[in-house]
Amino acid sequence: AVLPMRRPDGLFGDVLDDPATPADTNVAAMLGCAALTGAADGWLPGSYGAVGESLLASVVERVDDLGRVTGASAAPHFDRPGHSPEAQAFLLLADAACRRWRARR
Repeated sequence: AVLPMRRPDGLFGDVLDDPATPADTNVAAMLGCAALTGAADGWLPGSYGAVGESLLASVVERVDDLGRVTGASAAPHFDRPGHSPEAQAFLLLADAACRRWRARR
């Protein structure tokens, strides 16, 4: 249902239905993880695996030289773009789901 709200850069807005809000890497990572997990486990059609890979790639493009996910809602108040431990965790979860998806194909 949210895929039509995806921006040309592959991400979503911090507020999903408001394109004026800053892009947020957390949403793409969480949705990518869900799509890849569902495709790997068979509760979503296999085509969602490719969607998940694309979402994950959009996040990976925003990893800086220190390995931090940029463009996430910044900790501790989540009121501006920046970095957060949650963004790192979402990326790692999505990457693990992608590895499972690729192993099952």
